[in-house]
Amino acid sequence: MMSTKNSRITSIHYETLTPEEKQFVTVYGLEALDRAVKMGPSTAPRARPAGEEGPFNLIGKEHPDIEGYKIVTGKARYTVDVYLPDMLYVRVKRSPLPHARVKSIDTSKAEQLPGVFALMTHKDVPEKMTAGGRPILASEASLVGDGVVAVAAINETVAEDALNLVEVEYEQLPFVLDAREGEKPGAPLARSDLESNLAGKPFKAERGDVSAGFAEADLVVEHAIDTQDEEHVAMEPHAVIARWEGDRLTVWISSQYTHSTANLLAASFGLPKSHVRVIAEYTGGGWGDKAGIAYPYILLTALLAKKADRPVRYELSRTDVFLETSHHYPVYQTLKMGFKKDGTITAIQARAVVNAGAYSPFAAFLAADTLNAARVEYTCANINLEGVGVITNTAVAGARRCVGEPSGLFSLETLMDEAAEKLGMDPVELRLKNINETGDPDAEKPWSSNGLREAILKGAEAFRWKERWKGWDAVGKSEGPIKRGVGFMALSSNKGSKSPPMTAVVEIPTDGSILVVQGGAHIGGPQRTTFAIIAAEALGASLDQVHVTTPDTEFTSDTGVVAGSRATKSIGLAVKAAAEDARQQLLEYAAGKFTKDLEKDVKPEQLAVKDGLISIKDDSSAKPITFKDAVASGFVIVDGQPIPSAATIIGRGAVPPETHYAQQTYGAAFYEVEVNTETGVVRVTDALQAHDVGRVINLLGLRNQVEGGAVQGIGFALTENFKYDAATGIPVSANLDDYKMMMINTTPPITALFVESNDAIGPFGAKGIGEPALGMAAPAVANAIYHAAGVRLKSLPMIPKKVMDALKAV
Repeated sequence: MMSTKNSRITSIHYETLTPEEKQFVTVYGLEALDRAVKMGPSTAPRARPAGEEGPFNLIGKEHPDIEGYKIVTGKARYTVDVYLPDMLYVRVKRSPLPHARVKSIDTSKAEQLPGVFALMTHKDVPEKMTAGGRPILASEASLVGDGVVAVAAINETVAEDALNLVEVEYEQLPFVLDAREGEKPGAPLARSDLESNLAGKPFKAERGDVSAGFAEADLVVEHAIDTQDEEHVAMEPHAVIARWEGDRLTVWISSQYTHSTANLLAASFGLPKSHVRVIAEYTGGGWGDKAGIAYPYILLTALLAKKADRPVRYELSRTDVFLETSHHYPVYQTLKMGFKKDGTITAIQARAVVNAGAYSPFAAFLAADTLNAARVEYTCANINLEGVGVITNTAVAGARRCVGEPSGLFSLETLMDEAAEKLGMDPVELRLKNINETGDPDAEKPWSSNGLREAILKGAEAFRWKERWKGWDAVGKSEGPIKRGVGFMALSSNKGSKSPPMTAVVEIPTDGSILVVQGGAHIGGPQRTTFAIIAAEALGASLDQVHVTTPDTEFTSDTGVVAGSRATKSIGLAVKAAAEDARQQLLEYAAGKFTKDLEKDVKPEQLAVKDGLISIKDDSSAKPITFKDAVASGFVIVDGQPIPSAATIIGRGAVPPETHYAQQTYGAAFYEVEVNTETGVVRVTDALQAHDVGRVINLLGLRNQVEGGAVQGIGFALTENFKYDAATGIPVSANLDDYKMMMINTTPPITALFVESNDAIGPFGAKGIGEPALGMAAPAVANAIYHAAGVRLKSLPMIPKKVMDALKAV
């Protein structure tokens, strides 16, 4: 444990972490917290650079996605669109049992089938090659869906026929599905290589004395909640194509982080990274599911391509995706809070148990993410938080949009609502009284920005909260069987922050166009549009001058994963730094041209740039020049003299990790629901989310992100659930018939409001928003259900049966 004054946070030992664990702790703020705790208090906050306040030419306006036309016309090439000559197709035979030893495999008939070029079992996988500790092909299956046999054939039909000819004999082993059962002494071990089902060391955060905090409380409230297993269900399924050319490997993949996949492949095959090329032109959704994770199917495809000496393609079926890839994990959480009569929080105590699935390498970190809001959203001198991960024979736990915070917020914000009622306070007023606006008390660093108060007030006014809430006396009082109610929640999220690596290059060729070279994936949000706006604003260019590259590890730098809502702030900072470097060079060239043409000394600092034209400030008589004119006037200094040398300007951006500030993103949600007390059906009829975004870069893109996040959040609240049969351990909703998602005809009107808190370290004051947008619906809907029908639901999703059971229990 590390200590800073009165705080104790579990220390991170980096030398013991896998690449995936290191990526997770970096992206989701745990590395920054650990570093801050070890460093001690921050130095005084830095002032924002001059010019960051605007006015802006492009920032803050609505801009259509620069990739939109390609996407809607089918011209954008996704991995599933890649077909190579002589390509083979992969299918995988998967374990039908949650825990079983493979006793024997007979592949003789399959190997003789015409059209089969390569077949593999665990015996064909190189020794010690794993996917982050997970078997490429299993000799012991630890969940339904572990791959056992793989075939590469001339088409998928032949590959399936071959698998049907393979005979596998299993020895079924004891299994465990529920993390609460799995952590008990004597529980069945989820894998035979385990000594216990606990996944690493627990995460702990302590501050002050919770016993004393509860002793001084006038009110103590507590509850237990559980949230469900969810799949990401991206529109584009996982897909990978591998091609070997000698000792060089090229891979096309649907990915949020090509450089991570390149690192995995290079390390697994003993190759220099320069011999591995990974390409992801467009990715059809991810939400953390494709965040450079070491999945077995990636290495398996490369192995089959090597064995067959032909390009190999594996496009996972929807069932394959449900079974092999990572899921949002079930959480079981207890929470206890103490309050003074005036609403002041005196103590917070919580324990989160994360169902890590069969192989999750970072389950304790997932638990830490779940507890983020309980640790920092509200001012509280006394906290005691613990998070544990438990290995079970279920889908692998991983990051899904906003990771663990939606589960943690569901617990925190529904209990805050309950406390507000018992204190006789407006739920909005209770939040406003307790907001932590100072900084991270454990890291001892000020917030880079905090617009939560403004978001709450702005949202409450726009929603007409006072008028529609009508006080606690209105609970359950609407007439008829269909009850209407409203609910509120406040959000603090570690997503949308600055984290390494942050690198980019901005090039201005001799034609005056602009190329932003970066490795960030385009995963459906307007990421490239955001980077283009940032580059154009920093350069003073027009948006149509800018082209942004697609991820290709052969020539794009490692900008880090597009996950954790880090793209705008992290990649955006690198793009801005590179653009500013290119701008300085551009102005030096332009000053040289003006000096020569006007026969007077013109300095770079005398120049202004707007809409792609460079002019002399306060000199309207001098004709502006274009970027092309300036680059054509390039020069190099030889023996102290400028020598003409027109060449591409190359601006470089490399941004260090943050050490001065702690970072969070904030928001407030106001929802209205109708509860049918005869059927238990809940319908969301109105949703308003007010988000602190630091600075609006692209208003249209922001609205899209909030609307999409709200829809997924409502699905989390009401419908989505990946379920298992308790007796057999077999998934019963590994398809889109039984896995219920929100449909467009049940989507309510969604209003998105934005607060500009001008973040101290974000590009032009911006920070990310995509993931926090999901974390708001569930607690707001649950609180609205209580307001409508007088029942508090503690389990997600809030399906009709749970509603009816709660109503019957009243």
